Amino acid sequence: MNRTDKTVAFSWFDDEKEYGIIAAIKSVDEDFIIENMESTTYVGFTYEIGVTSHPALPEEITVNFEGMTFIVFLGDCALGVVRNSYWSELPDEGFFQHLKVNVLEILLLNGDEGVYH
Repeated sequence: MNRTDKTVAFSWFDDEKEYGIIAAIKSVDEDFIIENMESTTYVGFTYEIGVTSHPALPEEITVNFEGMTFIVFLGDCALGVVRNSYWSELPDEGFFQHLKVNVLEILLLNGDEGVYH
């Protein structure tokens, strides 16, 4: 299976403040396990998301960055965190909704690697 390694840069605005966001999108390892989800749901379609920003995003957002995972399944997608092998979906609003849209857009582009702005 091909490994995905893409990066996207975009802007996000909150409270009249602009944040420069860089998101790294990488395929998870083959031995990646989510205990509370059927493996057929996520195997081959799961990506680890790493995010940096300038200026720094508020703590109520960044607290969810560790273990952030994106899954494409059954014509849909979800952004969440995996901690101790358990999946928890992030709210589909604000920053996380914007991130989810940008990640999906980049994953739909041809190729396994690239940097997009």
